[in-house]
Amino acid sequence: MFLPNPGKGSISAILPCYTADGDSTEIIAVDGTNQTIRRRVRTVLRQIARQQAVDLTALKRQTARATGSANLQVLPLTAALSLFPVKVRTPRVSGDTCTGYVNALAVKAVEKRPCSPYPAAIILTGGREIPCLWTAATVEKYLRAARLLAALPRQRSGVAETPAGYGAVGELNVLTGKLIDLITDIIALKTGRY
Repeated sequence: MFLPNPGKGSISAILPCYTADGDSTEIIAVDGTNQTIRRRVRTVLRQIARQQAVDLTALKRQTARATGSANLQVLPLTAALSLFPVKVRTPRVSGDTCTGYVNALAVKAVEKRPCSPYPAAIILTGGREIPCLWTAATVEKYLRAARLLAALPRQRSGVAETPAGYGAVGELNVLTGKLIDLITDIIALKTGRY
């Protein structure tokens, strides 16, 4: 199965869709073209995370802490791919997903649609429009979180991803964390709570 390389910023959205084969996924590229594959959204996300050597479970845990959201998580996978969840359909069959993911860096605008069955629509840079079952305010909340998390350096396995010229700051954060752990261990030993 071919997936666009998200490191090059080619993915605008990953959406669930129904085809003659059943539950599938539509991948919309930045230029507005689309590709439909016979996989669920969850499987596509796992494959993209694997391509980027990202632990999806750990990333979801980190973003849950950062956003305070317990359920649907923003997924900043690469510098060019920061996905946020959007409810785009009602399931026909119990167990089918109704949530797709949109790249926050490919969103041009979010529009309110008060007279439509879809309360909001996301306008992508490639000209495509994604109707949403969420309100525009909810979509904008997730969009802001995705853009914020995309702008922050991520911590992976003790090595901080930092912009060029700021490597010492990342190393200092790692050393500070280790120092705090050491002091905590010393206090625990002294008080007998180890």
